Amino acid sequence: MKVAVVLIVLLATATFCPWHSEMTARVNGQTRVDEKEARTPAQRKIDSQLLYAIYQMRGEAEAKGVPTEPVVLRRDEKKRVLVDIRSEVTTKLTSLLKRTGSKIVSVAAKDRSVMAYVPLNKLERIADLKEVQFISQPAEATTN
Repeated sequence: MKVAVVLIVLLATATFCPWHSEMTARVNGQTRVDEKEARTPAQRKIDSQLLYAIYQMRGEAEAKGVPTEPVVLRRDEKKRVLVDIRSEVTTKLTSLLKRTGSKIVSVAAKDRSVMAYVPLNKLERIADLKEVQFISQPAEATTN
């Protein structure tokens, strides 16, 4: 009985504690879950690290409760990021890439992949195409 009373008091205190919501977000990832649930259909097609970089660029990272440490991305001289776009390779996709100022590095239609340097602020527009399945950082080869 005493244990139940102590537990109820602790839960009640935690609920009204001024730092409770902040700690909840940091401890159990509540804010991160909310951010993931709030993503648009296009954002759900973009790797989290790329999304975090987009949020940081817009100054939204802290408000969204996502990491604020800089995301390491491969960039070219124009500050575009190297991405692997998993998609059916269509004229619509390649035309959009060109219109957004992207630089196509390679196309593998058989593998449904386009590697390109893309302006970070254009990734959501590209992900919005129905044929695009996912956008991520390219895999890097490693040796032992």
